[in-house]
Amino acid sequence: MQRLVGRRADGWLPSLSRLEPGALTAGNRAIDEAAVAAGRDPRETRRILNVSGEFAADAADAADAADTTDTTSTLHGPSAHWVEVPGQLAVQDGIDTFVRFSDDPRTLEQFAEEVIPALREIAGQR
Repeated sequence: MQRLVGRRADGWLPSLSRLEPGALTAGNRAIDEAAVAAGRDPRETRRILNVSGEFAADAADAADAADTTDTTSTLHGPSAHWVEVPGQLAVQDGIDTFVRFSDDPRTLEQFAEEVIPALREIAGQR
């Protein structure tokens, strides 16, 4: 599928919670190689990632989540954790857009106010 994306598509939209370790990097590499082989600039293919999980409910929960380094599942932790993990993916894997799974207004508000501005800063640094 990633080879088809590289040859023809405008973007790739996997879900973080469904990716095996290393799959994001491998998928992006396959997209880039297929794009080059097809005479396309790999940068023409947007890299979008669905992210899901919960913000930490309290200080103890946040402390537990701060030790979590698993980037192949749902995110759980304070806003800083929600910036750190996707920020690494933006820098390392070229993810340029994050889609937040949620229908909870407070969760979406926190993501928009506390996470997105920090991710934009990180993305601007690559």
